[in-house]
Amino acid sequence: MHLRLTINLIELTRELTRELTRELTKLFIGNPRKNMPKGLPFELKDYLELIDLTGRCLRADKVGYIEAKQPILLTRLNISPDNWLTLSKGFRKLFHGAIGRQAALTDYCQNQHLKRRQNLRCCEKLLA
Repeated sequence: MHLRLTINLIELTRELTRELTRELTKLFIGNPRKNMPKGLPFELKDYLELIDLTGRCLRADKVGYIEAKQPILLTRLNISPDNWLTLSKGFRKLFHGAIGRQAALTDYCQNQHLKRRQNLRCCEKLLA
C-alpha cells in the first residue's frame, strides 16, 4: 500500500514538473531576433541560473558575490554583478513605479500622461 502510494506520488510529481516546465518554456522565447513573438527575450535555463546564483549570494550565512564569469543573462541585460545584487536586495526600497532605460521610461510616462519620470536616476545608475 505505502509503496504504491509512494510510486503514485513520484509519478504525479514528475508529471507536474513536466507540465510546469512546458508552461514556463512558453514564457521564455529565447534570443532576440526579427519577428519576435511575445515573451521574455531569453531562455528559461539562463533565467534559472541567474535566480539560483542570486539565491546563493543572498543567503544570510554567505557573503554576496558573483564570480567574474557572470551569468549570460546579466551580460545580455548589461547589468553588472554588483548592481544586480543591489537590485535583488533592495528592489522595493529603490523603486516605486515603472523602471527601465530612459527612452522606455519617457515613452511610458507619455502614454500614462505622467509629468515626472520617477526612478530615472536610480535606473540610470543601476541598469547602466
